[in-house]
Amino acid sequence: MDGSNWLMTSHPYLYALYGILAAGLFEETARFLIFKYLSARQTLQNRDAIGYGLGHGGIELLLLGVLQLLNFLLISQMIASGQTEGLSQIVIKQMESLTPLSIFLPVFERLIALAVQILLSIWVYLAVKKKRVNLYVMAIIWHALIDLPAMLYQEKILSNMLLTELILLGASLLLWFLTKRMIKKEGEKGLI
Repeated sequence: MDGSNWLMTSHPYLYALYGILAAGLFEETARFLIFKYLSARQTLQNRDAIGYGLGHGGIELLLLGVLQLLNFLLISQMIASGQTEGLSQIVIKQMESLTPLSIFLPVFERLIALAVQILLSIWVYLAVKKKRVNLYVMAIIWHALIDLPAMLYQEKILSNMLLTELILLGASLLLWFLTKRMIKKEGEKGLI
């Protein structure tokens, strides 16, 4: 009734592990299948990897970032003009407690997520193009690791939002570095 489930409440670490692995598996498998489909119809090109990452990350940025900011703006305008009828007191209190940091961090996270989606697309693109399943598996693992700080924050295992975002930034920079190394090792040019 309260939106929780047995695994979430009884074993939050196990729930976090399930959540990050499921996200990695499903998103990277979708990417893999799309690249396989494209490769059967045309020669894969670097722009396919970048385009897929921009599309995936861009729609997330739009739906999770921009729409959230618009929602904040609309509700804050309603509160400022005294039109609070129909708004719950919880929503009003949440809006009144917002700080610039609490508004900026989700936007920052969405921008990092956009970059990560491009990087993961490159891993899966090369997995298909080079017929290297290990790169696909690594994309799943990296996806899970990138999602880990947010899941730990959601499960209240991490309690500091700024620390959570800094861990995410560090993991994303490591992924960027390893992606550049992997591209060089695979003899690809023009991906990053």
